[in-house]
Amino acid sequence: MGSIIRAKCSCGFDSGDLYVGGGFRDFMDVSKIPCYCDHCGILLLVNVKNKTGIKKYNKCPECMRKVKYYGEILDGLIENYDEIFDWKLNDDKIYLLQKGKYYCPKCKKENLKFFNVGCWD
Repeated sequence: MGSIIRAKCSCGFDSGDLYVGGGFRDFMDVSKIPCYCDHCGILLLVNVKNKTGIKKYNKCPECMRKVKYYGEILDGLIENYDEIFDWKLNDDKIYLLQKGKYYCPKCKKENLKFFNVGCWD
């Protein structure tokens, strides 16, 4: 079951609901995580999985430049963290988005915060 998160910044940026992870029908092939394109100033979701494992990078659909992921992809299971969202990508990797301030693609400052809104399937 995936999660619904939302990103908000003090500059007024609001991502709206972001359906991250994967659902009942596609969780084996789809792992959507939040990222941003600094050039276009947008926050978007990308699927980090491909047929051979985890993608090394994704591109912005607008400008085709590499996007930057929020959170981190880690080896193995991590204990004692304060997460907004975590997702097992495969047997070896986990995606983790922790509480804290992140880079805002609109104002270019570290004032963006993610909030857990709910679950989806």
